[in-house]
Amino acid sequence: MTCVMAKRLSALRARLQSAQFAAYIIPMGDAHLSEYTAPRDERIAFISGFTGSAGTCVVTANKALLWTDGRYFNQATKQLPEGWTLMKDRLPETPSIEAWLADNLEAGASVALDSAFNQVSFVAKVQETLGKERVKPQQESIIDELWGTDQPAMPDNAVEVHDEKIAGVSASSKLTRLRAEMETVKASCSVFVALDQIAWLLNLRGSDIDCNPVFFSYLAVTKDQAVLFVDEKKLGQAKGALDAAKVTVQPYSDVLSKLPSIFAQCKDGKIWMDTQECTWAVYALAMEHGTVLEKASCVTTWKAMKNPSELEGMRQAHIRDGVAKTKWLAWLKKVMSDPAEVAKHTECTIADKLEAFRREGAGFKMLSFPTISSFGPNGAVIHYSPEPNTCAKADANTVFLCDSGAQYTDGTTDVTRTQHFGTPTAHHKKCFTLVLKGVISLGTAVFPNRTPGPRIDAMARQHLWKYGLDYRHGTGHGVGAYLNVHEGPIAINQRMTPGLRSLTSGLDIGMCVSNEPGYYEDGAFGMRIENVMAVKAVETEHQFGGDQYVSFETLTMIPIQKTMMDLSLMTEEDIEWVDTYHAEVFAKLSPHMSGSDLEFLKEATAPLVTNGHGPDAKRRKVAA
Repeated sequence: MTCVMAKRLSALRARLQSAQFAAYIIPMGDAHLSEYTAPRDERIAFISGFTGSAGTCVVTANKALLWTDGRYFNQATKQLPEGWTLMKDRLPETPSIEAWLADNLEAGASVALDSAFNQVSFVAKVQETLGKERVKPQQESIIDELWGTDQPAMPDNAVEVHDEKIAGVSASSKLTRLRAEMETVKASCSVFVALDQIAWLLNLRGSDIDCNPVFFSYLAVTKDQAVLFVDEKKLGQAKGALDAAKVTVQPYSDVLSKLPSIFAQCKDGKIWMDTQECTWAVYALAMEHGTVLEKASCVTTWKAMKNPSELEGMRQAHIRDGVAKTKWLAWLKKVMSDPAEVAKHTECTIADKLEAFRREGAGFKMLSFPTISSFGPNGAVIHYSPEPNTCAKADANTVFLCDSGAQYTDGTTDVTRTQHFGTPTAHHKKCFTLVLKGVISLGTAVFPNRTPGPRIDAMARQHLWKYGLDYRHGTGHGVGAYLNVHEGPIAINQRMTPGLRSLTSGLDIGMCVSNEPGYYEDGAFGMRIENVMAVKAVETEHQFGGDQYVSFETLTMIPIQKTMMDLSLMTEEDIEWVDTYHAEVFAKLSPHMSGSDLEFLKEATAPLVTNGHGPDAKRRKVAA
């Protein structure tokens, strides 16, 4: 494989030399800037071997570099072949891509990038740093040319209608609301490139990208028409829903040729584009044929703020998911107690069994991301993905971290639980408990509505910080409602870069977000506990400045392993939170469980302390 990758890199460099390009930028993503991609859009994997979901490559005549964040440092180190350099993004010593290009290329040297796959705001930064004349957007991908006939075909999976009872609002009503907002901002046309925005706005779902219920399309909305660019053969019954919403259909491949005629109708207003959700190809076309309003899309926020129907769907999906994962935990505990059974299993077979339990649940459609099933050192690879030929064997004497989720017709789940099936060390328990305390502190926080997520990130890290520990990933991400498991515009993290949506978009009532602090020791283990939460209004004694204050409702309903907790590190409030949470888990899951599964649930959710909640740790007895 190393020889194959080297040949591809050499072929790319030959193309660059022939075209007189000093560098070529290869982004992660597709023509819709999707985080997860279909096989035909895995261009970074094709050229570098790196399979993570975040990264950007830069190739020059003598350098090949990959920028990725802390979730993927270990994975990239293992996957990048000889001749590649890992650039640890977001660390103080790592330059930005545009800064590296400015410092390492000769004056006047040209940089190529694909206009179809690069975000407008990123291209603008590169142009600002290097000068517009040096940046050469390409209409055809050089990687695609190298890939040739071996490149996988475009997916053509069916588009489905999303039940209005679950969506809560009709597609027609959403379009009416959008047009009212367009009138307010004096826009005659709105163009949507992001697939989850289109799916939400039209109450449609698909499966063109694994784990993401979306379909390849573009959408243009004017004052009196809405045009969906999609392969019509995929629509089926969805065509009737589009007709009812007065949405016309044009071929997906015609988008760049047909958009100019739509833009021509926008002489009395601007073309509304979200530069963080739009590719350079579509943006440049709009600039050529009209006046662009560069403004964050209102749909991003509307989609994030779940209405009552969507929230109830999320609750019910998490209950069914909780039943599935708790049955799996019961099965796993039994397997791991028998050395003969342990020997039969690997990280992959254990992940497959979890998926099998989920498939039994009503409304299951697909996983929401590839399951992270990791024993021991593999748990320290934050976004580890086990492969059948290389995954670790099951091991009852080490830490096991499993991060997984599913897509149901009424909601999206994402949960992490860390287990030990033998005897955890004092260090294991200490690290686990500090992570748990972070989950509790963030999950019980009260703060003004619309507070940006980065402002509360430290609540989850504070307990680790007291011991000089931390983790290299965000604490929380937005979660869609039967949509993408990672959803903007919100995030809970430490990033304070001006202009980030997570700083300008606060946590608002109805938004769903993950709560997932962790701790990782390279070569040893990983710890993470993750729940999905919904922002809810709370009553406070005072309302300073007239602000509404909010907190969180925990949606995830799955036991947290009690034998991993160090009670001497926990306060009375911590213990009360665990017991209250587990009581709720039992109340919601027990009606759907029976036999040995129910017995496991009873044991796993029994009160943490059976001899009172006094401050003396010696009086504390772990129930299970």
